[in-house]
Amino acid sequence: MWTIVPGHQVRLFEIRRTYPSNAPAINGMKIVESWTRGVRNRLHRQQWSGDYLLVYGLENGDKFFTRGSVVAVHGPGESNLTATTVGPIMGGTGKLVGIQGMART
Repeated sequence: MWTIVPGHQVRLFEIRRTYPSNAPAINGMKIVESWTRGVRNRLHRQQWSGDYLLVYGLENGDKFFTRGSVVAVHGPGESNLTATTVGPIMGGTGKLVGIQGMART
């Protein structure tokens, strides 16, 4: 059963980033793109919270996956802000099978 709460907002989104130059690298393999998919939640005009799934693609076709949550938001308004997410690396493909650690974006 759903309850309607005035002032509650939920946003779903997907962001694709490409790194054509000065790409970050893992063990010498450059990251060429990343996909961020997420859900953001806000109640009564309070600060947004959210959970994210990030997929990073490397130049050799391998990928690794992270999960993140917002830990800080900076900026003058909703249309111009910087969000910092942090979360565990959930796994990878190819040479990145078994990868472990934390990611900060």
